Amino acid sequence: MLDKRIVEYYDNIEPSSDLIERTVIMSKNTDKKIKRLPKRTAAILAAAIILVVGITGYAAGSRIINDKKGVVSMNTDGGFVFDFSKADVTPDSYSTTDSSLVATLTDLGYSRVLLPKDMLDDSLIIYDTKHPFINEKGCMISLKNEDIDVTLQIFRDMTPEDMNGFYGTGDENTICRVYQANGIDVCLNIEGTDEVGYCAYLFYAADSTYYCINFFADENYDIALEKAVSFLNSINQ
Repeated sequence: MLDKRIVEYYDNIEPSSDLIERTVIMSKNTDKKIKRLPKRTAAILAAAIILVVGITGYAAGSRIINDKKGVVSMNTDGGFVFDFSKADVTPDSYSTTDSSLVATLTDLGYSRVLLPKDMLDDSLIIYDTKHPFINEKGCMISLKNEDIDVTLQIFRDMTPEDMNGFYGTGDENTICRVYQANGIDVCLNIEGTDEVGYCAYLFYAADSTYYCINFFADENYDIALEKAVSFLNSINQ
């Protein structure tokens, strides 16, 4: 149960973890944002942040949400590290092979491909391919249409040892959420600022293949998160 002073700060409605998370994120931009608030409001906000951190310990773990298996950890630079040997990596189903992107990956040696359905729209045109990428098992493909510019990094034939220690994106303000989609664990990072906008990064493994997908989501954090979650959920389709 949260301290009643925190509940009072939120107009006597006990806040959700997402609402507290946004408060903590706001606290990390105090120089630009809190100065714009009336002094009393800024003081109450600062007090609420202190209470959230001090009473619940929320800030320490708030950057990793819903990681029940210990897949995500943080490095010393504030970025995230993934251990997909601990994750669910066996999908309920795979992407259909009638997509031009899946066909391209199949020709490059990737089998049982699993991608968000939003990436399988043939209006997305491949404009850059690097193969091999980083090593002989890796490939990077960039696609775009008038709505989205998305990049896929994919690595095949990964052992459980290979799946441990993947560096993701992130800094001290980035949140990583873990979702279940199509039977696998998917890690979602939203990275950016209000000034430059927010990019979405999806990390997951399906069988012995590791995926990283990223795209610019929106200039607004909440809209970017909504779009990214919708994109992620299309893995189920």
